[in-house]
Amino acid sequence: MYYKIKNGSVTLSGNTILENICFTVTDNEKIGMSCMICRQVIQEFFEKDKMIIAMNPNGDEIVHTVEELCPYPFDEEDLKNKSK
Repeated sequence: MYYKIKNGSVTLSGNTILENICFTVTDNEKIGMSCMICRQVIQEFFEKDKMIIAMNPNGDEIVHTVEELCPYPFDEEDLKNKSK
């Protein structure tokens, strides 16, 4: 299975139950982090306790849970009309 975000849309292949995600966004020694659009998609498709692993090409990594990476998510609760 692969999971890919490109231009704000998600492509899933295979099993739709997503586990952990690992990504590399740079081609140097810096460990890159996901952009805010990607973080929004991640929090929509992953449970809060799933691990997000950011790596550089050398294999150095930083590990966060979805909840740590997205501490203030925009989710379905934000869409509810609370004035009723």
